[in-house]
Amino acid sequence: LESQLLRIYLILFLLAIQYATMGLWVSSYAATTDSALRITYGLVLLISIFSLGPYYFTLESMFIELKNATNWIRCVSPIPAVMKAMHLSGLGSGGMRDETDVIGRFITLSLASTIIFTLWTYWRLNQRMFDRARPAGKVTDERSTGVRAYRRIMYLWFFDPNRRTALMGPLANPVAMKEFRSRRFGRAHWMIRLFGVCLIFSLGLMYAASQGTIQRGPEVLGAILVLLQMALVILMTPSLAGGLISGELETGGWQMLQSTPLSATSIIFGKLASVMWTLLMLLFATLPGYAVLILIDDSRWLRISRALITMLITAFFALLVTTTVSSFFRRTATATTTAYTLLVGLVAGTMLFHLGLGSPFSLNMVEAVLAFNPLATALNLIEAPQFEQYELWPANWYYMGGMCVVCFLLLLVRTRNLTKPQ
Repeated sequence: LESQLLRIYLILFLLAIQYATMGLWVSSYAATTDSALRITYGLVLLISIFSLGPYYFTLESMFIELKNATNWIRCVSPIPAVMKAMHLSGLGSGGMRDETDVIGRFITLSLASTIIFTLWTYWRLNQRMFDRARPAGKVTDERSTGVRAYRRIMYLWFFDPNRRTALMGPLANPVAMKEFRSRRFGRAHWMIRLFGVCLIFSLGLMYAASQGTIQRGPEVLGAILVLLQMALVILMTPSLAGGLISGELETGGWQMLQSTPLSATSIIFGKLASVMWTLLMLLFATLPGYAVLILIDDSRWLRISRALITMLITAFFALLVTTTVSSFFRRTATATTTAYTLLVGLVAGTMLFHLGLGSPFSLNMVEAVLAFNPLATALNLIEAPQFEQYELWPANWYYMGGMCVVCFLLLLVRTRNLTKPQ
């Protein structure tokens, strides 16, 4: 037991140093504190979770070199090393028969990445990092007829980043339009890029399902889709909505909103609509994978539809929580960090009870705690491995719906207080 604890402490110590040096490296490129936080959280998610995916899709591959490469990629994540140190078999591990030195590989890769991030950051800390010459570019509407026609075809007209934006319509919400035009991921060309990346990844999962459903079963593919959607919601929502109100308070834009005749309700709906539209596009991009699951086994359509509704409720809940948190802080970085902590604590923190099922937690206790977890509910509805024994639906919908109502009312009261003269 003592050697087991020492291995776990060593893994966590190296992981903390690796993430710290990675955060310093990211901060040398980021322009603002909140953008550095978003990029760092995204890289942590990529290293910890997404690096496990290629290994499971190549378990039955005949190419030994490909399996070895994905096995090394898997060891970048700390999850297999911790599972190996605890002598557990489950998510992130290769099974009890896996003879790979996961802990040794993780230590090697962690030390190598720490050294690379440290040296790279040291090389970046000079006067040249402030010299970022960026071309101003040209507006498409002011260029020649041939260039405009060419860009209309190549960018499908709607997604040209240099096209002059049209005037707002009489029925448009000015707050929502301002968010769309001033935020990077609110612009049409960035939204279509996000949609395309998620769609390509979903199509890749469809191909993997058609190749390996017999060996892995549709439950595993459904679990991967649920994890993908939950990762997108948890990662993107605080980064998009963390500065909806705190950003206005930090930059002084809230005083301009106070001088307008807009009510608190119009401001709230405009802010929420600007982010919800982006989240819906990300969720819709992963629907082809669920379509393949229904084609493989049409008896699952009811469970799959309930899982999709759960993910939709989760996206709305994450948006309301992040916006509510944003209304209580005057710094975007603080609001974003707090929102990440709350959402990750709800989704990943309650999963610790699932790992302790049987010892020391009973089934009823774990089920009562996981009823608040939307990820566990979606995995239960999709009948993912190790989650079939729970009964989490529809209790999770009631809990999430109640928390959404509470967050919305709290947000409305807080926004009305902020719109009053100070």
